[in-house]
Amino acid sequence: MSWRPAPCLVKLRDQVNRYAPDRSKRSDGMIGDAAHAATVSDHNPDAAGIVRAFDVTHDPAHGLDCGALAAAIVASRDPRVKYLIWNGRVIGSKHWTWTPYDGADPHTSHLHVSVVPDGRANSTADWRMPTTAAQGAPDFDKELDTMYVKNPITGKPWEADDALWSIWTYGIRAAQRATEAARDAKVARALAEAQARNGVNLTPAQVDELVARVGADFDAELAQLESQLQDAQDGAV
Repeated sequence: MSWRPAPCLVKLRDQVNRYAPDRSKRSDGMIGDAAHAATVSDHNPDAAGIVRAFDVTHDPAHGLDCGALAAAIVASRDPRVKYLIWNGRVIGSKHWTWTPYDGADPHTSHLHVSVVPDGRANSTADWRMPTTAAQGAPDFDKELDTMYVKNPITGKPWEADDALWSIWTYGIRAAQRATEAARDAKVARALAEAQARNGVNLTPAQVDELVARVGADFDAELAQLESQLQDAQDGAV
């Protein structure tokens, strides 16, 4: 059966390659092997011939730490994500909560990314990448421009009478995403430093503790921004 990857996974692969051009691709993969073909797996082509999973090799020595990549994708709450598997844990986009993964492969050599089986997987918008001092902050202005081409409530293009709300919500969301970026950058740096001290992979408990400790400083500010955005949305309905 002929197959093709979901467009958003091609985008993710290309971004990862630019982000860490010297990274290993030893555990990279989209289409499943014979073992996958005998199971229910997003590595197998669906009825339309689309493969909806991508494995990304963990290679922190050459610039790609899958723990930091997973954290960045989770923090972005990307609507294209179905679930991620990494380092003995799995997280789905329904609740965005890490839980133990009991599959035969604990996924310590690669991050598994599965995407949704609908039109959202056709989006080639940028994925959130980990922030490093060398690479600088993500271009959130470009991302926000893409997000706010349409009214997020009606799904329709902005109308003239939406202009004030557009500006208001854009500003709040920009502040919110900038705050999240600062948190993610601190988490990524802390993860890198901790992993350098403790070896390649931290345990899930260590990662949770580190993220909670670093992220606690930002929780109140994010909650306030989210409340402002919700108030703006409620007032526009």
